Amino acid sequence: MSNSSFKILIFRIGQLGDMLVTVPTLWVLRNKYPYADITMFSDVHTSTNYTTARDVFEKSPLINNFITYNTSASLGPLRTIIQSIKTLIYLRRQRFNLAFYLAPSRRNKKQAKRDELFFKIAGIKTCIGFKEFYHLPAPPMTGSTIPVISQEADLLLQRINAAGIRIPPLGEGRTDLAIGHKEFTNVESWSKSQIPDGDRPWFAVGPGSKMPSKKWPVERFQRVVQHLINKHDIWPVVFGSTDDIPNAKLLISKWGRGHIAAGDLNIRESISALSRCCAFLGNDTGTMHMAVSASLRCIAIFSSRDYPGHWDPYGSGHIVLRQNMSCSGCLLESCVEKNMSCLLSIDETSVINACENILRDYFKTHHQ
Repeated sequence: MSNSSFKILIFRIGQLGDMLVTVPTLWVLRNKYPYADITMFSDVHTSTNYTTARDVFEKSPLINNFITYNTSASLGPLRTIIQSIKTLIYLRRQRFNLAFYLAPSRRNKKQAKRDELFFKIAGIKTCIGFKEFYHLPAPPMTGSTIPVISQEADLLLQRINAAGIRIPPLGEGRTDLAIGHKEFTNVESWSKSQIPDGDRPWFAVGPGSKMPSKKWPVERFQRVVQHLINKHDIWPVVFGSTDDIPNAKLLISKWGRGHIAAGDLNIRESISALSRCCAFLGNDTGTMHMAVSASLRCIAIFSSRDYPGHWDPYGSGHIVLRQNMSCSGCLLESCVEKNMSCLLSIDETSVINACENILRDYFKTHHQ
């Protein structure tokens, strides 16, 4: 079918990074079904400022419509049941021809079975992604070697490939959001409202995270970037959410130069601004995945809380700094017992060397 009457539902939950790693798969589906009406079915957290699917995809060509359900803990059991019934009725009325189950790979078998039943009740006869679902290995025993996992974007691509859909070579999927002239113009206007950068190369910094266990100390970011300023005369631009503004102001005051994009630019504008930078240095966050969407090489600082490789910046040319620990795979959002030893064991010299490697290539290419 080659017209907009063919309706596709895509199920994906999560926040900024969770959404951005679906982009290679979404481009495959959009190219396969160029005229289809594609709806993203995802979660929202009404009690937080978490990024939603609409925030990421609303102005892209990948998604046409959005259906959401509230996962706030304050909803309560009864209201959750009522919401589920209303959502089922709404989905049945939409008469989707096809659904793609792109739930995060951490979804366990029991959750996937429950979701499969939900979509059947919703009247969607053809669902791709349940039989093809790759379930992550069980958490390792303490002290054992934690396995390396394929990047989440590639796991999603392999899921649809198992259903017979042709995909690009792993690690080579399309990651952009079709950022256009409007975003470029908005960033130009924004940059002119900032203090002059003296035509220095922008260097993106992402020092924040909603998880304390992912946050490399801000004072280390300060010292690393100060070294790069002294040696390469870069112009730092701090990206992130409004929560990152206090640290961004602290860093800029210490460096004596730079811009704060955090809180000023929306997602598409931020990606446009990132595309003007020479490299990205930051934590394992959605901001890092935005840098990937901007085709920017990343120096990514990872805790050991998750499987190595799983959330690495997509594609080639990036440098990931991560230490294997006896407690790797803990999945802790806040590390108290070990006092974030995995992150703190990543020293400033290692980060500086990684930045130098990428900047060396950049300056060779740009003859500076």
